[in-house]
This record gives sequence, C-alpha cells and structure tokens, in this order.
Amino acid sequence: MPQPEIVVDAVGGMAGVGGVNAMGGVDAVDAVGGVDAVGGVGGVGGVGGVGGVGGVGGVGGVGGVGGIGGGMDGMVLRPWRVADLPAILAAYADPAIQRWHCRSMDADEARAWIASWPQRWRRETDAGWAIVIEGGVTEGVVAGQISLRRIDLPEGLGAVSYWVLPGARGRRVAPRALSALTGWAFGTLGLQRIEVSHSTANPASCRVAVHAGFAAEGVKRSGAKHTDGWHDMHLHARLASDM
Repeated sequence: MPQPEIVVDAVGGMAGVGGVNAMGGVDAVDAVGGVDAVGGVGGVGGVGGVGGVGGVGGVGGVGGVGGIGGGMDGMVLRPWRVADLPAILAAYADPAIQRWHCRSMDADEARAWIASWPQRWRRETDAGWAIVIEGGVTEGVVAGQISLRRIDLPEGLGAVSYWVLPGARGRRVAPRALSALTGWAFGTLGLQRIEVSHSTANPASCRVAVHAGFAAEGVKRSGAKHTDGWHDMHLHARLASDM
C-alpha cells in the first residue's frame, strides 16, 4: 500500500485526509524510523549529527499528488519520485546541507535513497516526502525534504529530519513543512511526542523548531559527530497536547 494522500492547512493542522489511513490502524501502513538525520533545519542549514539541514531552493522535482499539502502556502509534501533525482543531487552537493547532514550523494546513491522510501514505509520505519512548490512560476519545483524518523508507534514517538535547497531559503519553507507534518503525525498517526535535534552551532535551526512550536528541552552533550568533531545538540520536542 503506498503512502496515503494527506492534506493539511497552512499551520500544520489537519484539514482533511484523502485515500487510505496512514500508519497504524486498520487498512494502514505505518511509517517511520530513519537513517539520514533526525532534526532541524533553517536558514543556513539544519541540524547536525542526527539532524537535518536548512535553507531551501529548488531544482528539478515534479509537482505533487498526495502527500501533505501546505494549503494557502503553496506547498505540498509528496512521496519521492525518480524524477526528483536532480534536486537530491543538488541538495547533497550544497555545503550547508553537507555540513549538517554529514554526507554527500552520487547519482547511484541518490537513486538508492529514492528507492528506499517505499520499503521504509512498508516496514513502518520511516516516511519521507519531497517539499514541492505549488502555483506560480515555480510550480512543481522541489524546495526541500522532510521525513518522519525513528518512529515507535506503540510508544507514540518519532523524530523529524529536513533540509531546504538554497534557492528556496528565506521563504519559511522549513517551519511550514514542519508544522504540517507535525499536525498529520499527531492527528493521523496518533503520535504523542515528536523530537527535533540540532547542533548548538546552528541557531537558524533552533529558530525553525521554536517557530513550529517545538519547545527547547535541553542540551545533549557531544550528541552527534560532525566532520569537525563532536557537537552538543539542542533537543526540542512537541507533544500532542501542545496542539
């Protein structure tokens, strides 16, 4: 069963769910858990170690069906496609994304990355979406990615990873996508707690998390290894009761 179509409003509240149920429950395919990064994003980049990246901007990509929609914000989150390969290669060639995600990708690795998402969905370990612009001259452009990782459905836990391509940065793509995904995860998956982690050296990621309602909970000392050594990591979390 493929990832379902999910529509949410601009601030991440759930406006509607199309297609089949997602993750957990009857006729559902749960997703979660992850590899790449778990955590923040923002201006110059996302989180480190377990964390995401930041910024935005688009190349390649195809506009979306399904996924999680940004409504009036002109974005949709949809499952990854083979046609998104140029956007993924551009992202992992970006210095900011490389810095916080601690990785790069060649074409073969990017194809394998795209192909892995349906498997992760079926295994109920991860769910990943392309953040796609809707409307205007940039219709169909991939602006970034957001993923729900390390999900433990019985315990109601998960973590978020995301990055934004350079050309889309400065347009609040990351916090809008994070709010949308969070609303869906609480409202449809029934999660109780979602975390975002980012390097203390990345204040932009901190601002994104706070803007999306993720309260700062503390610092994990030497929480993630980057290319320049171990970084302390800020931990943010949002609870279903915070909605």
